[in-house]
Amino acid sequence: MESQEAGLRDHSSVAEIKGYLGEDFEEYNGLSIVRNPYHRCLSYYNHIKRSNSWLYQEFSKFGDISSVSKFVALLPEIIIDFENNKWGDKSIWPQTKWLEIDGSVVTKTIIKLEEYDESVNTLSEFFGREISTAVVKNARPKIHNLLSPYEKQLGVEERSAIFDIYKSDFETFGYSK
Repeated sequence: MESQEAGLRDHSSVAEIKGYLGEDFEEYNGLSIVRNPYHRCLSYYNHIKRSNSWLYQEFSKFGDISSVSKFVALLPEIIIDFENNKWGDKSIWPQTKWLEIDGSVVTKTIIKLEEYDESVNTLSEFFGREISTAVVKNARPKIHNLLSPYEKQLGVEERSAIFDIYKSDFETFGYSK
């Protein structure tokens, strides 16, 4: 059976992958790259707004999302509606939800995007071969763009709301409030 026929997409949760692989799941090693929840939320908002995507239109049904502050205020309602009605894009889920089965994160190798430069050894160990530092250097400009300073774009209220929504990510992956 093809993975898309089984309901898998390019971005599938660990639970979905386990459902597809069945007993063979335990034979695989997983690698996940996580991102600071503040950067991730801000980037997601800017992406859907910039692209004027169908998601922007869908999220607008919940209220005014013309600013990141208004979007963040509606996020809990959007996430609950998505989980209840299975519409849209799982990208708004907490990262822990992507990586857990029965409430526990099962991915063994996790790299923080912000620590990509320092992760060459972890990547080399995971893939069982030397990863060139040139790969990291080539990726650095794109990663740097993903890590724009959120402090200038997110106020105290927005950061507090994001922390509450993605608290499991902050705690599990060691991001500071």
